[in-house]
Parts: sequence; C-alpha cells; structure tokens
Amino acid sequence: MPLGIERETWQMGIEQIQPVRPERYDKDYFLGACEGYTEFIASEGAHLSRRLSQAFEVAEVAPGMRVLDIGCGRGEILGHCVRLGARAYGVDYAPVAVRMARQSALADEETRDAVGVYQADAKILPFPAASFDRVLMFDLVEHLHPWELDQALAEARRVLRPDGRFIIHTAPNVWYDQYAYPLVRLVRTLMGQGARYPKDPRAIIPANL
Repeated sequence: MPLGIERETWQMGIEQIQPVRPERYDKDYFLGACEGYTEFIASEGAHLSRRLSQAFEVAEVAPGMRVLDIGCGRGEILGHCVRLGARAYGVDYAPVAVRMARQSALADEETRDAVGVYQADAKILPFPAASFDRVLMFDLVEHLHPWELDQALAEARRVLRPDGRFIIHTAPNVWYDQYAYPLVRLVRTLMGQGARYPKDPRAIIPANL
C-alpha cells in the first residue's frame, strides 16, 4: 500500500471500524497462538522460529544501530538485537505483551540498558523523526484495518532514518484468508477451539463467530 494514500481513501464507513481492543491480546494468545511461541517457551526467548529468524536476517542488524520493533509481542526480537550490539526499542498495543517483553528482553543484566519497551499504538509512535536505523514490523499488518495500516506505515516512515531499512513480514495473505483459513477455522471449531479463530483473521474477537 503506498504510504501517500490520503485519508479520503477510507471513507464510506470504513473508518468507523474500531481497532481490536488491546486486552483481547492476552497471555494465552502470545503463548498459544502467536508465531514462535513453541520456540519462545522452550528457549525462554533465546531462539526464534524458522520464519521469524529468516525475516530477522533480512534486517542485517549491526552493532551500534538503533532498532525499533513495532508490535514487539513477547520481546524475543529485542533480545536478538541487543545480542548483536544494537540498541533495541519495542512497542506493543497490548499490556500483556509489554510485560512479557520487558521480562524477556531485560532478563540479561549485561544488555538490559540497551533495551526499552513501551506500551504504544503503532499509529502514534512516541519517538522523534528519523531516529532509527531499522524499523521492524513482524506479524502485525494482518491485525490492522486498512485505515490503521495507512497511519502505521506513515509513522514507521517518519521515525526511520533516510538511509534506514524498514522490514515488514507477515504470513497471512489473500489466498490464505480466502481458502485455507476457513478450513482451519472449521477444524478448530470442531475441536472446540473456535473462540480463537473468528471469521475475520485480522481479529481475535469471538463475537462474530
């Protein structure tokens, strides 16, 4: 989506769609449904899942860099950044994620001074312009409505330095949403787990089941 899209694009009632409430992203979500939870639990954040590891490698984080992880979740990406000698900053919409990320990323006394974790909305980042060498947005865009994504991308561009790199990575796509996800949802519902799989894969709200 072009960053220059104007707000008028999202008229005809689309702007009335409300963001998912942050409390919907609870501990069960981050430790039972969010990508990489198996590796996180087994290694206490020391190892990434294969998909997240491949995405992280694209960023080519180097010593001395300032890295922002938007939607930092459990915080394991922050830990990998500081172990490479970077200063890492994470923001997440969900209070549970912020607590988990702080516990994970600040566990190492030798690197905790190089980490900052904040509760913040991706649409209103609490950082000055051009302040990061790398901005990461892993497994976040699929949770945003179009008008939210427009604002979040604009904010990411604002805080990124002119010579910086912005990495967006997500698994869901149109083919998955239209064909695979309905089947997954049906199977999970039959297994009694339908509450975690709403009709809209961008949300985790069971109200529309």
